Amino acid sequence: MANTTPTNSSKPLRERLRHAYLQHVIAPGLRLSGPGLTDRLARRVGRGVYRLGPPIRQIAMSNAIRALGDAYSPASIRQIVEASFEHAARFWGESLFIRQRLAHQDWRKHVSLGSKGIDDAAADSFPATFERIRSQGRGLILTTAYLGNPAIAAVTWGRMLGRIHVVADFDSQPMIKAWRNDLEGLPCIEIVERSEALSVVPRILQKGGTIFTIGEHTRYGRKGVPVRWLGRDIRAYRTIGLLAARYDAVVLPITCTRQSGPFSFDMRIEQSIDPRSLRLDPDEIVRTMIESLEAAVMRSPEQYLWATWNAVAARASTERAPAASKDPRFESGVGQTLRR
Repeated sequence: MANTTPTNSSKPLRERLRHAYLQHVIAPGLRLSGPGLTDRLARRVGRGVYRLGPPIRQIAMSNAIRALGDAYSPASIRQIVEASFEHAARFWGESLFIRQRLAHQDWRKHVSLGSKGIDDAAADSFPATFERIRSQGRGLILTTAYLGNPAIAAVTWGRMLGRIHVVADFDSQPMIKAWRNDLEGLPCIEIVERSEALSVVPRILQKGGTIFTIGEHTRYGRKGVPVRWLGRDIRAYRTIGLLAARYDAVVLPITCTRQSGPFSFDMRIEQSIDPRSLRLDPDEIVRTMIESLEAAVMRSPEQYLWATWNAVAARASTERAPAASKDPRFESGVGQTLRR
Protein backbone atom coordinates (compact mmCIF):
# COMPACT_ATOMS: atom_id res chain seq x y z
CA MET A 1 0.00 0.00 0.00
CA ALA A 2 1.31 3.43 -0.93
CA ASN A 3 2.33 5.73 1.86
CA THR A 4 -0.12 8.62 1.92
CA THR A 5 1.38 10.39 4.92
CA PRO A 6 2.17 14.00 3.95
CA THR A 7 5.90 14.60 3.70
CA ASN A 8 7.66 17.67 5.01
CA SER A 9 8.17 18.84 1.43
CA SER A 10 4.42 18.79 0.84
CA LYS A 11 3.66 21.05 3.79
CA PRO A 12 4.75 24.34 2.16
CA LEU A 13 2.60 23.54 -0.88
CA ARG A 14 -0.36 22.67 1.33
CA GLU A 15 0.06 25.89 3.28
CA ARG A 16 0.26 27.93 0.08
CA LEU A 17 -2.90 26.28 -1.22
CA ARG A 18 -4.71 26.98 2.04
CA HIS A 19 -3.60 30.59 1.99
CA ALA A 20 -4.62 30.87 -1.68
CA TYR A 21 -8.08 29.50 -0.81
CA LEU A 22 -8.50 32.04 1.96
CA GLN A 23 -7.20 34.89 -0.19
CA HIS A 24 -9.14 34.10 -3.37
CA VAL A 25 -12.35 32.52 -2.05
CA ILE A 26 -13.05 33.72 1.50
CA ALA A 27 -11.18 37.03 1.50
CA PRO A 28 -12.93 38.65 -1.51
CA GLY A 29 -16.30 38.35 0.20
CA LEU A 30 -14.97 39.87 3.40
CA ARG A 31 -13.27 42.67 1.48
CA LEU A 32 -16.54 43.49 -0.25
CA SER A 33 -18.20 43.58 3.17
CA GLY A 34 -15.67 46.19 4.29
CA PRO A 35 -13.48 46.50 7.38
CA GLY A 36 -16.41 47.35 9.67
CA LEU A 37 -18.33 44.12 9.16
CA THR A 38 -15.12 42.09 9.02
CA ASP A 39 -14.03 43.62 12.32
CA ARG A 40 -17.33 42.74 14.00
CA LEU A 41 -17.14 39.19 12.67
CA ALA A 42 -13.56 38.84 13.90
CA ARG A 43 -14.58 39.99 17.39
CA ARG A 44 -17.33 37.38 17.50
CA VAL A 45 -14.92 34.67 16.41
CA GLY A 46 -12.41 35.73 19.07
CA ARG A 47 -15.04 35.69 21.82
CA GLY A 48 -16.27 32.31 20.62
CA VAL A 49 -12.81 30.79 20.78
CA TYR A 50 -12.29 32.20 24.27
CA ARG A 51 -15.60 30.83 25.55
CA LEU A 52 -14.93 27.36 24.17
CA GLY A 53 -12.27 27.16 26.87
CA PRO A 54 -9.39 25.64 24.90
CA PRO A 55 -6.07 24.94 26.66
CA ILE A 56 -4.63 28.05 25.07
CA ARG A 57 -7.06 30.13 27.13
CA GLN A 58 -5.68 28.66 30.33
CA ILE A 59 -2.15 29.45 29.19
CA ALA A 60 -3.14 33.01 28.37
CA MET A 61 -4.81 33.40 31.77
CA SER A 62 -1.76 32.08 33.56
CA ASN A 63 0.54 34.47 31.71
CA ALA A 64 -1.74 37.45 32.31
CA ILE A 65 -2.12 36.70 36.02
CA ARG A 66 1.66 36.46 36.39
CA ALA A 67 2.15 39.83 34.73
CA LEU A 68 -0.93 41.74 35.89
CA GLY A 69 -1.87 40.15 39.22
CA ASP A 70 -0.51 43.00 41.32
CA ALA A 71 -2.32 45.69 39.34
CA TYR A 72 -5.67 44.13 38.37
CA SER A 73 -8.40 42.12 40.03
CA PRO A 74 -9.09 38.53 38.85
CA ALA A 75 -12.29 39.72 37.15
CA SER A 76 -10.43 42.46 35.30
CA ILE A 77 -7.76 40.02 34.16
CA ARG A 78 -10.43 37.70 32.75
CA GLN A 79 -11.86 40.64 30.80
CA ILE A 80 -8.40 41.56 29.53
CA VAL A 81 -7.71 38.02 28.33
CA GLU A 82 -11.09 37.73 26.61
CA ALA A 83 -10.42 41.05 24.88
CA SER A 84 -6.99 39.79 23.82
CA PHE A 85 -8.67 36.90 21.97
CA GLU A 86 -10.82 39.45 20.15
CA HIS A 87 -7.75 41.46 19.21
CA ALA A 88 -5.96 38.34 17.96
CA ALA A 89 -8.89 37.58 15.65
CA ARG A 90 -9.04 41.20 14.51
CA PHE A 91 -5.41 40.94 13.42
CA TRP A 92 -6.33 38.34 10.81
CA GLY A 93 -9.31 40.37 9.63
CA GLU A 94 -7.16 43.48 9.26
CA SER A 95 -4.62 41.62 7.15
CA LEU A 96 -7.21 41.45 4.36
CA PHE A 97 -7.14 45.22 3.96
CA ILE A 98 -3.42 45.98 4.31
CA ARG A 99 -2.69 46.31 0.60
CA GLN A 100 -5.86 48.26 -0.10
CA ARG A 101 -5.87 50.64 2.87
CA LEU A 102 -2.15 51.25 3.26
CA ALA A 103 -1.37 51.87 -0.39
CA HIS A 104 1.00 54.78 -1.03
CA GLN A 105 -0.05 57.76 1.13
CA ASP A 106 -3.43 56.26 2.09
CA TRP A 107 -1.92 54.98 5.34
CA ARG A 108 -2.26 58.50 6.77
CA LYS A 109 -6.05 58.06 6.81
CA HIS A 110 -5.82 55.02 9.05
CA VAL A 111 -2.69 55.43 11.20
CA SER A 112 -2.17 58.35 13.55
CA LEU A 113 1.32 59.16 14.77
CA GLY A 114 1.39 59.54 18.54
CA SER A 115 3.96 60.76 21.04
CA LYS A 116 6.67 58.63 22.57
CA GLY A 117 5.20 56.25 25.09
CA ILE A 118 7.59 56.45 28.06
CA ASP A 119 6.55 59.93 29.14
CA ASP A 120 3.88 61.43 26.91
CA ALA A 121 3.82 64.76 28.72
CA ALA A 122 7.50 65.46 28.08
CA ALA A 123 7.98 63.51 24.85
CA ASP A 124 8.74 64.94 21.45
CA SER A 125 6.04 64.54 18.85
CA PHE A 126 6.37 61.52 16.59
CA PRO A 127 7.18 63.61 13.48
CA ALA A 128 9.90 65.55 15.35
CA THR A 129 11.50 62.37 16.67
CA PHE A 130 11.22 60.70 13.28
CA GLU A 131 12.78 63.60 11.39
CA ARG A 132 15.60 64.00 13.90
CA ILE A 133 16.57 60.34 13.65
CA ARG A 134 16.25 60.17 9.88
CA SER A 135 18.39 63.29 9.42
CA GLN A 136 21.29 61.53 11.15
CA GLY A 137 21.55 59.00 8.33
CA ARG A 138 22.19 56.14 10.75
CA GLY A 139 20.81 52.65 10.55
CA LEU A 140 17.55 51.94 12.37
CA ILE A 141 16.44 48.83 14.23
CA LEU A 142 12.67 48.85 14.71
CA THR A 143 11.53 46.38 17.32
CA THR A 144 8.09 45.59 18.67
CA ALA A 145 6.12 43.04 20.71
CA TYR A 146 3.08 40.89 19.96
CA LEU A 147 0.94 43.91 20.72
CA GLY A 148 -1.73 45.49 18.54
CA ASN A 149 -0.91 44.84 14.90
CA PRO A 150 2.83 44.51 14.14
CA ALA A 151 2.11 43.95 10.44
CA ILE A 152 0.46 47.38 10.19
CA ALA A 153 3.50 48.81 11.96
CA ALA A 154 5.87 47.24 9.44
CA VAL A 155 3.96 48.46 6.39
CA THR A 156 3.47 51.97 7.80
CA TRP A 157 7.17 52.36 8.53
CA GLY A 158 7.92 50.97 5.09
CA ARG A 159 5.72 53.67 3.58
CA MET A 160 7.33 56.41 5.68
CA LEU A 161 10.90 55.35 4.90
CA GLY A 162 10.40 54.01 1.39
CA ARG A 163 11.61 50.52 2.28
CA ILE A 164 12.37 48.46 5.37
CA HIS A 165 13.66 44.92 5.85
CA VAL A 166 11.57 42.55 7.98
CA VAL A 167 13.84 40.00 9.66
CA ALA A 168 12.28 36.83 11.07
CA ASP A 169 12.62 33.08 11.29
CA PHE A 170 9.23 32.46 9.71
CA ASP A 171 9.49 28.66 9.69
CA SER A 172 10.05 28.29 13.44
CA GLN A 173 7.76 31.14 14.54
CA PRO A 174 4.22 30.10 13.58
CA MET A 175 2.71 33.24 15.10
CA ILE A 176 4.29 35.35 12.37
CA LYS A 177 4.54 32.78 9.60
CA ALA A 178 1.36 34.04 7.95
CA TRP A 179 2.79 37.55 7.74
CA ARG A 180 5.06 36.46 4.93
CA ASN A 181 2.16 36.02 2.52
CA ASP A 182 0.62 39.33 3.61
CA LEU A 183 3.83 41.39 3.43
CA GLU A 184 5.67 39.74 0.56
CA GLY A 185 5.40 41.61 -2.70
CA LEU A 186 4.79 45.02 -1.16
CA PRO A 187 7.35 47.44 -2.64
CA CYS A 188 8.07 48.96 0.77
CA ILE A 189 8.85 45.60 2.43
CA GLU A 190 11.84 43.33 1.91
CA ILE A 191 11.66 39.96 3.66
CA VAL A 192 14.95 38.72 5.15
CA GLU A 193 15.04 35.14 6.38
CA ARG A 194 16.93 34.54 9.60
CA SER A 195 19.24 32.14 7.76
CA GLU A 196 20.30 35.01 5.48
CA ALA A 197 20.44 37.72 8.13
CA LEU A 198 24.08 37.29 9.12
CA SER A 199 25.29 38.33 5.68
CA VAL A 200 22.49 40.78 4.83
CA VAL A 201 21.67 42.81 7.95
CA PRO A 202 25.15 44.33 8.55
CA ARG A 203 25.17 45.71 5.00
CA ILE A 204 21.71 47.19 5.49
CA LEU A 205 22.69 48.99 8.69
CA GLN A 206 26.04 50.15 7.31
CA LYS A 207 24.17 51.87 4.47
CA GLY A 208 21.76 53.58 6.88
CA GLY A 209 18.91 51.18 6.16
CA THR A 210 16.19 49.90 8.47
CA ILE A 211 15.39 46.46 9.84
CA PHE A 212 12.17 45.48 11.62
CA THR A 213 11.87 42.56 14.03
CA ILE A 214 10.01 41.22 17.05
CA GLY A 215 12.02 42.04 20.16
CA GLU A 216 10.48 39.81 22.82
CA HIS A 217 11.72 36.40 21.70
CA THR A 218 13.52 34.33 24.30
CA ARG A 219 16.72 32.32 24.26
CA TYR A 220 17.01 29.01 26.08
CA GLY A 221 19.91 27.92 28.21
CA ARG A 222 22.36 30.16 30.02
CA LYS A 223 23.23 32.49 27.18
CA GLY A 224 21.40 35.70 26.47
CA VAL A 225 20.63 38.84 28.44
CA PRO A 226 18.91 38.20 31.81
CA VAL A 227 15.88 40.47 32.07
CA ARG A 228 12.41 40.56 33.61
CA TRP A 229 9.60 40.31 31.05
CA LEU A 230 5.92 40.33 32.08
CA GLY A 231 6.50 38.59 35.39
CA ARG A 232 9.08 36.11 34.12
CA ASP A 233 12.85 35.97 34.32
CA ILE A 234 13.95 35.38 30.75
CA ARG A 235 17.08 35.40 28.64
CA ALA A 236 16.63 37.82 25.77
CA TYR A 237 18.56 37.58 22.53
CA ARG A 238 21.64 39.80 22.54
CA THR A 239 21.54 40.24 18.75
CA ILE A 240 19.81 43.63 18.65
CA GLY A 241 22.26 45.08 21.16
CA LEU A 242 25.24 43.67 19.28
CA LEU A 243 24.06 45.11 15.97
CA ALA A 244 23.26 48.51 17.45
CA ALA A 245 26.66 48.77 19.15
CA ARG A 246 28.65 47.51 16.18
CA TYR A 247 26.95 49.58 13.47
CA ASP A 248 25.95 52.63 15.53
CA ALA A 249 22.28 51.96 14.77
CA VAL A 250 19.46 53.62 16.70
CA VAL A 251 17.02 51.17 18.30
CA LEU A 252 13.38 52.24 18.25
CA PRO A 253 10.91 50.15 20.28
CA ILE A 254 7.63 50.90 18.51
CA THR A 255 3.99 49.90 18.90
CA CYS A 256 0.93 50.00 16.68
CA THR A 257 -2.24 49.67 18.75
CA ARG A 258 -5.86 49.83 17.71
CA GLN A 259 -8.08 52.84 18.19
CA SER A 260 -11.84 52.64 18.64
CA GLY A 261 -12.91 52.38 15.01
CA PRO A 262 -12.23 49.51 12.58
CA PHE A 263 -8.88 49.64 10.81
CA SER A 264 -7.77 52.63 12.86
CA PHE A 265 -4.39 52.60 14.60
CA ASP A 266 -2.07 54.65 16.77
CA MET A 267 1.65 54.37 16.04
CA ARG A 268 4.14 55.25 18.77
CA ILE A 269 7.85 55.46 19.16
CA GLU A 270 8.10 54.13 22.69
CA GLN A 271 11.70 55.23 23.12
CA SER A 272 14.73 56.25 21.09
CA ILE A 273 17.72 54.18 22.23
CA ASP A 274 21.06 55.58 21.12
CA PRO A 275 23.85 53.04 21.70
CA ARG A 276 26.30 55.89 22.29
CA SER A 277 24.38 57.00 25.38
CA LEU A 278 24.61 53.45 26.79
CA ARG A 279 28.39 53.15 26.30
CA LEU A 280 27.83 50.76 23.37
CA ASP A 281 26.88 48.07 25.91
CA PRO A 282 24.82 45.43 24.02
CA ASP A 283 23.24 44.04 27.19
CA GLU A 284 22.12 47.46 28.40
CA ILE A 285 20.66 48.25 24.98
CA VAL A 286 18.61 45.05 25.11
CA ARG A 287 17.45 45.65 28.70
CA THR A 288 16.33 49.17 27.84
CA MET A 289 14.45 47.89 24.80
CA ILE A 290 12.70 45.14 26.77
CA GLU A 291 11.69 47.56 29.54
CA SER A 292 10.24 49.92 26.95
CA LEU A 293 8.22 47.18 25.24
CA GLU A 294 6.97 45.89 28.59
CA ALA A 295 5.75 49.38 29.53
CA ALA A 296 3.82 49.50 26.25
CA VAL A 297 2.18 46.13 26.93
CA MET A 298 1.19 47.22 30.43
CA ARG A 299 -0.40 50.34 28.99
CA SER A 300 -2.67 48.32 26.65
CA PRO A 301 -2.71 44.77 28.06
CA GLU A 302 -5.95 43.85 26.31
CA GLN A 303 -4.18 44.16 22.94
CA TYR A 304 -1.31 41.84 23.84
CA LEU A 305 -1.25 38.24 22.61
CA TRP A 306 -1.00 36.58 26.01
CA ALA A 307 -0.99 33.15 24.41
CA THR A 308 2.43 33.72 22.83
CA TRP A 309 4.05 31.80 25.68
CA ASN A 310 2.18 28.69 24.49
CA ALA A 311 4.60 28.40 21.58
CA VAL A 312 7.55 29.36 23.76
CA ALA A 313 6.76 26.72 26.38
CA ALA A 314 6.23 24.02 23.77
CA ARG A 315 9.51 24.82 22.12
CA ALA A 316 11.38 24.96 25.43
CA SER A 317 10.08 21.55 26.48
CA THR A 318 11.27 19.85 23.30
CA GLU A 319 14.46 21.75 22.60
CA ARG A 320 17.65 20.11 23.82
CA ALA A 321 20.86 21.98 24.46
CA PRO A 322 22.68 20.83 21.30
CA ALA A 323 19.75 21.87 19.12
CA ALA A 324 19.47 25.18 20.93
CA SER A 325 23.13 25.88 20.32
CA LYS A 326 22.49 25.63 16.58
CA ASP A 327 19.56 28.01 16.63
CA PRO A 328 21.23 31.37 17.38
CA ARG A 329 23.66 31.21 14.45
CA PHE A 330 23.00 34.82 13.64
CA GLU A 331 23.76 36.01 17.16
CA SER A 332 26.96 33.96 17.31
CA GLY A 333 28.11 35.36 13.99
CA VAL A 334 27.55 38.94 15.10
CA GLY A 335 29.44 38.23 18.31
CA GLN A 336 32.40 36.89 16.35
CA THR A 337 32.36 40.01 14.19
CA LEU A 338 32.46 42.23 17.28
CA ARG A 339 35.46 40.38 18.68
CA ARG A 340 37.53 40.88 15.53
